[in-house]
Amino acid sequence: MTSAPFASSTLPFSCATGGQWGSPCGRRFEVTRAISASDLIPRALSEIDDLFAECHVAGWDGYGAKAVSVYAYDTAKLFIQGLPADFPTPTISADTDGCVTFEWKSSARRILLVSVHPNFRIDYAALFGTARHYGSEPFFGQLPKAVRVLVRQVFLYVDSESISGKRYVIASDSDRGIV
Repeated sequence: MTSAPFASSTLPFSCATGGQWGSPCGRRFEVTRAISASDLIPRALSEIDDLFAECHVAGWDGYGAKAVSVYAYDTAKLFIQGLPADFPTPTISADTDGCVTFEWKSSARRILLVSVHPNFRIDYAALFGTARHYGSEPFFGQLPKAVRVLVRQVFLYVDSESISGKRYVIASDSDRGIV
């Protein structure tokens, strides 16, 4: 399966700037694929292999993107293997700064991006209506609690876990008048 890079101007997110929304990221091009829900782990690992094959050389996007390093590739594989079996399927992409990015999206205003760095760090940014959450966490094979909670909130799972000691229960966007 092959895909052509496409311009991504709707998400002002870059792992090079700590994963903050609204960070100046310039023009980004990504190679993006969606993975079907069946056989998530094997299919996702295969997609990461394909993504690495296409993006392991600098300039893979035709505009000077950094290569996805073997360390980012290995960390991305470790990340996907650490996802709970009941998680929705992410879209996997290579970012122009050499990170591998996982995206969960249920609507234009309910989205989470997680960028996996080659140095065992992940950056994340989430948008829930007008609320934004972002941060960085070390990653050594176990999905950080903050990211686990945010993925579940993208799809409105009720979760008793919390971020920074606060319990988050997210109402649906329609309950808040956000479409």
